[in-house]
Amino acid sequence: MKTTIVAISVNFSNARKVCNLIQEQVFETYQDLTNYLTIHLEIDEDDEEQPQFFSLCDFMEECNDQLFNFEGTFISYVKVGKNEN
Repeated sequence: MKTTIVAISVNFSNARKVCNLIQEQVFETYQDLTNYLTIHLEIDEDDEEQPQFFSLCDFMEECNDQLFNFEGTFISYVKVGKNEN
């Protein structure tokens, strides 16, 4: 399983609620995560502001290089993949 950072625009009326709901949740695939967000955020295919996914390493690099603009964004994290027990 991989920890994945999810960034959701505040322009979705329930973005913060959805971030809280998905925190620490496990999704088998990225498609499952995308489907969940599409339903709960009521995303249209034409929406330019789609949730963004980052691996933990990529997110840290973006932050440390000061490339990620947090303004207008809610952040959460999930696990993606099957349990490796």
